[in-house]
Order: sequence, then structure tokens, then C-alpha cells
Amino acid sequence: MLDAVLLRIDRWLVDPRTVPAELPAGPPFHRACWVAACSIAPGATVTYATLAAMAGRPAAARAAAQAMARNRLAPLVPCHRVVSSSGLGGFMGEGASAGDGAWALRLKRWLLAREGASVAQ
Repeated sequence: MLDAVLLRIDRWLVDPRTVPAELPAGPPFHRACWVAACSIAPGATVTYATLAAMAGRPAAARAAAQAMARNRLAPLVPCHRVVSSSGLGGFMGEGASAGDGAWALRLKRWLLAREGASVAQ
């Protein structure tokens, strides 16, 4: 199992468009958001509202944000490419983006910069 995960990470480091063959179990809308996130091109970003629309529920921006917070395959399911309409937004669930130097937001910025995205915040 670990070898398979490491192989996927190696593939992602070579080509960030590589997506996992299997998504983790989750509610149908979360899975739809994860699939939609995988369609976002490296270096591009979309808002949570756009992601919700891509997943079939345009009025469900907060639910899309929850789906990204529960993504267990980051960065393979590229939740770092989803941003708030008012800026960078959170990353990796509650608590990871606050305190202790906001390490998760630094990681989100690094992932986006690695892909060539313009990161304002």
C-alpha cells in the first residue's frame, strides 16, 4: 500500500496533472467535488463557488469548502487549486491554516507557486 502511495506521489511530482485512480470513500457531493478538483489545470485556481458549480450544486460553496477540507489525498486531489472569493482561503481543514505560522497556507502557496500559479496572498 505504501509503495503505491509513494509511486503516485512520484508521478505527481513529475506531472501534477496525474490524478489518483481511486478516490477515498465519502459523501456523493464530496466525491463530486474531488473529481471536479482533479479537472483544474495545474497553475489555475477556481473559487469554492466555482467548484460547487463544477460538482453540480452551484449554491453549495460552503459544502464544497468542507469537501476540500476533508480531502485525504492532497495534493493528489488538488484542493490547493481552490481558493476563496476573497483571497487564498483555508487549506487542509480547520486549525491547520491558523496559528503556528499558518503552515498549511504556506504549503498551499508553495504548491501553487510550484505549478506556476499567481498567488496574491
